[in-house]
Amino acid sequence: MTPLSTAQGWVQKLTAAGIRAAVDPRNMNPPFVLFAPPSDVRLDLNCGGTAEMSALLIVPGPGAGDAWAQLESFATRIIRDDLLPVERVAAVTFTGAGDAPLPAYEFTWSEPVSWQQTP
Repeated sequence: MTPLSTAQGWVQKLTAAGIRAAVDPRNMNPPFVLFAPPSDVRLDLNCGGTAEMSALLIVPGPGAGDAWAQLESFATRIIRDDLLPVERVAAVTFTGAGDAPLPAYEFTWSEPVSWQQTP
């Protein structure tokens, strides 16, 4: 599976579990998980490689007062229920086009991807 189709598969898994998710920020409605292209792909596999995948768990802004609690609640569910194969979590912010920064956790993990077409 290509990096994009891999991310789309994770989107389907999250949405089936009742968590809003997409690969397109135009569909964002926090709390929300946004997938980004891999930050790095090591071409160490036949017709593909190992991708450094990432997803941002984005919650409403600090004005909501409970942003950290929301991040913790959703992160706990995603990790505990094995909805994503999270290896690392980092506190970050997400800034859309002209929007105020929103609190987020960045989940990262490595997984195989391929650009080989399947029949």
